[in-house]
Amino acid sequence: MSLFELAFNNCKSNIKSYLMLFISMVFSVIVLCNMQILCHGETMNALREMNPYIMDAIFQIMVVLLTLFILFFTWYASNTFLRKRKKEIGIYLFMGVDIRTISRLYLLENLFLGIFACVLGEGIGALFSKFFQVLVIRLAGFDLDLVYDVRPEALIQTFIIFMVIFLLISIKGMISIQRSQVIELLTANKQEEKTPKIGLIYYVEAIVAILILSYGYYLSTLAGTNARYILPTVLLVLIGTYGVYQGLFPIIFKGLSQNKHFLYRGETILTINNLVYRLRSNYRFYTMVSITIAVTICVLGGAFTMKAVYNEQQSQAFVYPVAAITEEEVEVPDEWLKHEVKLLGLEGIGNGFMSSNQVLLMKQSDFVQLVTENGYKNQLSSLPHKLADHQIIQIERPGTLMSIATPVSEYEIENQVYEVVVNSRVVTLGGGINCQIQVVSDATYESLSPSATPLYFYGMRAETEEEANQRAMALSTLVGTQEASIFNGYSYLASVSWVKLVYAIGAFLFFVVMMATGSIIYMKLYHDGSEDKEKYQVLLKIGVRPSELGQAIVREVVLFYLIPLGVGVLHSYFAISALGDLMTADLTPTFFIAVIVCLVIFTLLCICSIQTFKRLIGIKRSSL
Repeated sequence: MSLFELAFNNCKSNIKSYLMLFISMVFSVIVLCNMQILCHGETMNALREMNPYIMDAIFQIMVVLLTLFILFFTWYASNTFLRKRKKEIGIYLFMGVDIRTISRLYLLENLFLGIFACVLGEGIGALFSKFFQVLVIRLAGFDLDLVYDVRPEALIQTFIIFMVIFLLISIKGMISIQRSQVIELLTANKQEEKTPKIGLIYYVEAIVAILILSYGYYLSTLAGTNARYILPTVLLVLIGTYGVYQGLFPIIFKGLSQNKHFLYRGETILTINNLVYRLRSNYRFYTMVSITIAVTICVLGGAFTMKAVYNEQQSQAFVYPVAAITEEEVEVPDEWLKHEVKLLGLEGIGNGFMSSNQVLLMKQSDFVQLVTENGYKNQLSSLPHKLADHQIIQIERPGTLMSIATPVSEYEIENQVYEVVVNSRVVTLGGGINCQIQVVSDATYESLSPSATPLYFYGMRAETEEEANQRAMALSTLVGTQEASIFNGYSYLASVSWVKLVYAIGAFLFFVVMMATGSIIYMKLYHDGSEDKEKYQVLLKIGVRPSELGQAIVREVVLFYLIPLGVGVLHSYFAISALGDLMTADLTPTFFIAVIVCLVIFTLLCICSIQTFKRLIGIKRSSL
């Protein structure tokens, strides 16, 4: 029998052992395949009509992120599986089989497994591709006629990307086997059995970690108003999380283990001892999981923010569906006109980063009247009722997503300093003026009027897109050759509709990565259960009741899901608060939605892990 046939038969005979790795790979292929089908199909062509450059960039970024996700997910699953098989490989080597033959056999088995997983994943992905497209497109709010469109290039690219990743990981595993000694392979599953001794260094490490993490949380409150704090915040939280898992948690569980009243209560002793060992020996793994959870929740927060941004753009666009700003007055038909406002253009220097040398002044009485008549009177409650002579309310440019620099706090106009008392995003002139507006008192407006350039804003009604297009064209004729800017809300909204797609893809990424993160914990617990199988079976033989052992397993598994989830949620609370401040959006509801979804996913996987763990060590349900 050739090595090729032996590898194929061995792959079939060990299909149960390969099952977890196989399922994880099929899941990865399904996700990537659906994204590739969307990128190459008719749906993408329809989306490109809105904004070809941005749409292409969005999907390229998505494919890169999914490729990295598959690389990490497959790498971890393969390493876990290889660690489980090292003892088997060591027995083969001990029996006299050549190490190079074993490594090549491992490579061929993996390639067979990868090809099977890729073909099955592409088949399932192609079968449900229309459902995936409907989910993403409807979530984004696009009204498109979707057709079942699976193109060969999508399947070919998916196959190439996945098999290249899997081949590289398999070659790495093959090299690892060739470099291993027999004793290393035979004891691969028992190399970290020693429970760590908690000494002074642990207490120092825990205190330093708490201080670093606390300072990182403090900087996150500043990052909401100044983006330059984002990078140090991320680094501090990452370092602090490593320290918490490496030092703080072992100390906490050691303290619990020294509390005899707590320790000798039922099966608690088994749970505590396992937690002390597992958290310390796998602190990198749990740090990665916690950070991934926090980042993923922030991704969902960013996605919901993009949805809020689009809703705001919609509000801005339809306050005045057609608008114009001119340097000379224009006779606009009364039945078109909703509001006419005179503004002042002046030279002014702000003290903020990249501040313009132009200011656009509006008097407060016009501002209050416009906001009130346009239905946003409730937003005036947070603004000063009456401005002093040298005070300014600054209205942010419509469409501003976030401010990454220190905002302007004062302007120098006509050799006089004016203080910005508040920055606001209240809807004022809609999208018709794509710049900041400075609101001043009526007295200040009149005093600056003689030296300013008058600008005339015309905000018009339009009930339909066709009517808006007709009035925008007619307005171009009325303006003539003078300098003017004409705004069409329907055209503008179509140009930023890509924002909705970012929201839908962000929500999709959140769900996929959170499922993968929970699955990684599941695989880790499966591996731990395999390691502990003999230990638990010994406990059963010496008289420990299955019910007590079952309760210990339940507590251990629940805590191994709950601890990284709790740390990740705590990180994400500060991160999403900073993100909300940065984008001037309330992301608290998004945070709670994300936490609930995480709890549901982790609860389902936790139940599966408990049942799998019990089956591994031979505890029957009837015994509990």
